[in-house]
Amino acid sequence: MKRKFVLPSAALILCGIVLGSCSEDKDYRSHSPVYKDLTLTPNPVYTGQKVNGIVSYNDPGAYLTSCDYQYTVSDGTTGSWHQVSPTESQPEFSFYAPIKSGNYDVTFSAPHIRYSANGVSGTIYGSANTVRANLKVLPSAVINANWGDKKDDLLSKIDVTDSASLLVWKGNVFLEDENSTEMNKDTLQSVRTYHFDNNMLTKVEQTAVRRLTTKSTYNTAMEEWQMDSLVNNYKAATDIFGLISANILDGYSVESYDDMTLIGPATDKYPVSSWMTMSEKQKTELVRALWRGEIERYEVVMYSDQTKCVASAYVDKAGTTGNKNNLVLKWVFTKK
Repeated sequence: MKRKFVLPSAALILCGIVLGSCSEDKDYRSHSPVYKDLTLTPNPVYTGQKVNGIVSYNDPGAYLTSCDYQYTVSDGTTGSWHQVSPTESQPEFSFYAPIKSGNYDVTFSAPHIRYSANGVSGTIYGSANTVRANLKVLPSAVINANWGDKKDDLLSKIDVTDSASLLVWKGNVFLEDENSTEMNKDTLQSVRTYHFDNNMLTKVEQTAVRRLTTKSTYNTAMEEWQMDSLVNNYKAATDIFGLISANILDGYSVESYDDMTLIGPATDKYPVSSWMTMSEKQKTELVRALWRGEIERYEVVMYSDQTKCVASAYVDKAGTTGNKNNLVLKWVFTKK
């Protein structure tokens, strides 16, 4: 009698194990993320400042081995990177705002995704939807600065590093001779400092340096700058003439030639009134005169509705910029 019940009991146990294991099976299939939107901060941003992008999900995807990400700014700036074992964390990236003000389209996508399991249609690769955002780039903060702003108020408007009594900003300055072609435009890294008196903004200084790469002696500097006048000296000439047409000077104007000054023994040889009609050869000679010390400094005064700007170009003979004979461009902004 006992034998009768042994086999049915074993069969029931076996069936239970099989059914239980079957009920725990899952459909391990990969699928691509579905992006919700792209957020850019800060936005608006000032020219040349750093922008951070972060992408949010509607669905982070499942069972992904790797993703190829890319972003594009409508000024031509692009970036891409490869992410192994992407998690559910939101993709992030950063770039520098264009050097000209305006509205720009920024897009983010994942054009190539590798799955760790088969997709719904048996595929092992996929892609994700593109998200986009508009970036508003404002002219340099110098132009929009309100004299008398408190230090803390200014910190809330722009991305700067606080240093004792100064606020320091680093970014690009865009230069061009008004009569130059597209190929003769130039971009230099610059540093801006905000000066305060009794916690109120009173002066802004911005400095850009064209650095020499040779030893810091006068002779080697001359050799470097005269080696290729169509490259080095011409770029320096473009920089000097670009003092009055830099991107930080939207809304500024030179009222008369009396506001332009050359300091040094060769000033009669290069009258400012003839600068706008100078040949390219004469412009290069003007730069060489700076390096020879025949011209010590070029200054020009410009005005906006609220601000006076004194722009200058000179050669660093003392080596305070890290190398003697670097070309220094400086803009000093004060209340008009």
